[in-house]
Amino acid sequence: MMPAMAVTWIAGIALVLLGQWFSAGWFQAKFVLVVVMTIMHGLFAHWVNEFRYDRNTHNQRFFRIINEIPTVLLVIVVILATVKPF
Repeated sequence: MMPAMAVTWIAGIALVLLGQWFSAGWFQAKFVLVVVMTIMHGLFAHWVNEFRYDRNTHNQRFFRIINEIPTVLLVIVVILATVKPF
């Protein structure tokens, strides 16, 4: 895990504990999306290593599409955190 991600996770957990938002529906949805983003980060790191050792098995269309997933997740997370719809 990268240092910035570790700090972000620690700060986020601290804020959730201070705000007592564990039972809020919007937080639970946001938490799932943030976990998915963390998994995506790990996958991207893996694919960079595949490129480094010339073992890439995916075409450029795959990477163009997969590159948009974190952006979409980020937009949804920001909307959930700002609007708190449920």
